[in-house]
Amino acid sequence: MLPFQSTCKYELQRYFQNKGGETWMRALAAGNEWGSGFNELGHTHAVIQTKTEMTFKEFRLKWKGPNIGDIQRCQNVKDSVRYVTKEDPRSLCFHFDKDWTSLLVKAYIYAQKSSKLVPTSYPYCSLPPFQQRQFRDMWTQFRAEEQDARQCWANEELELRPWQRQVRRQILQQDDRTVGTVDT
Repeated sequence: MLPFQSTCKYELQRYFQNKGGETWMRALAAGNEWGSGFNELGHTHAVIQTKTEMTFKEFRLKWKGPNIGDIQRCQNVKDSVRYVTKEDPRSLCFHFDKDWTSLLVKAYIYAQKSSKLVPTSYPYCSLPPFQQRQFRDMWTQFRAEEQDARQCWANEELELRPWQRQVRRQILQQDDRTVGTVDT
């Protein structure tokens, strides 16, 4: 497991996909974590599975990505992937089983795929009852966020009359909540 001092999840993704990381790395999971630890603003944890076994020294020689804090050997890769994805619903998970991710990530992925929660569908049906309730709550929140985002995208594509554009511009630019009139 690799802890980083800042949030660098997308730098890791670019490194894995574009800069030759795939030649010696088999799998990557990375997620941001906020609070405690290195930085109150957030930091990233990653799990990297290599194609061949190597020492920490060999790994550091091959590594050309963001600066690494302390390297730790994973005792249980499945638990490490779950730990890395515990706080970030948009965690990266390349070539690891998605079942190994946290409940939060599973709910986020299901909310992106399905507009209706079906009790007999996977992964919901495979969860114990106490996790089903948590999953349902998270899924509901992610669906609401997704619907809000789609509504915003739809509003961006609307064709507005000149006075409507002016009102929208004034609303977006205002810094106080006084009521005024629009000059037409």
